[in-house]
Amino acid sequence: MTQRENNLDLYRIICTLGIVLIHVSAIFISGYTKELNHPIFACICNSVPRFAVPGFVMLSGAFLLDNPKNADYKYFYKKAFNKIGIHIIVFTVIYILYRLPFALFGKDTAVLPLIEDILRGAPMYHMWYVYMLTGLYAVTPIIIRFKDSIKESTFVYVSVFYTLIALLSMYFQGYVGVNWNLGQVFEYVGYFMLGYCLKKNAKKSNLKGLLLTALALLFELGAAAFEYNSLLKGYTDYDFKIKIVSPCSPFIFIASVLMFYGFCSLNVKKSFSRLSGLTFYIFLIHAGVWDALQKIFFHLKGEFYLINIDSRYAIFVFTLSVFLISALLAFFYKKLWRPKK
Repeated sequence: MTQRENNLDLYRIICTLGIVLIHVSAIFISGYTKELNHPIFACICNSVPRFAVPGFVMLSGAFLLDNPKNADYKYFYKKAFNKIGIHIIVFTVIYILYRLPFALFGKDTAVLPLIEDILRGAPMYHMWYVYMLTGLYAVTPIIIRFKDSIKESTFVYVSVFYTLIALLSMYFQGYVGVNWNLGQVFEYVGYFMLGYCLKKNAKKSNLKGLLLTALALLFELGAAAFEYNSLLKGYTDYDFKIKIVSPCSPFIFIASVLMFYGFCSLNVKKSFSRLSGLTFYIFLIHAGVWDALQKIFFHLKGEFYLINIDSRYAIFVFTLSVFLISALLAFFYKKLWRPKK
């Protein structure tokens, strides 16, 4: 059994909370009008946690690539299916069943978009990540075998070079519409390998860790400033936005690496293992919780009710509510689930 590391358990929880914050604050960005209160706060909430997705990928790489047993294809793929594969299937079915009545009997019937989303690997908008993750898991034994065939220092250089090439490629090309496509996996393999390298070479120092995380937040705030500026100018197109807050953005890349390395350097004594053990399920569940809450408010208060609430309070309250409800549901889901040993 993998030994728990309190600092990375805490980081995993923060990344999960960051994902919820991104998704909650997104409606205040996409629904922006000049009458919206405190748009800069909404941009900060939407940009600052952007280290979370690369952070999850680096966490996976840090632990998976450090286990020599994972070089065995049969062993690793069986373990991966039991750990994430079966849950991806379960939640894919859940979200299809959740969206199907709205597609068939909603105000605007939209069966075709639902089918397209399923084929793209996004039965719910956040599920793109777990479909991309299956690609990373697929190449994990190959990366470990390659790593073991060369010097450790050489692998670090290869990881850095690969990451820069991958991110530059994706930065200038934009995303491909299918979430299980090799191009999207190609982008995140760099983060995956860097996670292993950064954790392997991190030296414990709380001062260094705190300084690195503070520096990371400055880069995230820089992204928030650019996002706010683009919002005021009316730039809402996706191609423009991914150059600011996507994982291949220079701001987010630097911030993500600094944040992860900072947490690897921290010496945290308190255990967060119980909540950390729920984070994968919280991630899978939270988008459904947030979507259901939005639908309830749209039905009771009208379509534009949420975005007209003061964002300083609404984002905080809804982020905390979605996280806690998702954590509770994740607790019961994990209790019901009995994975194979």
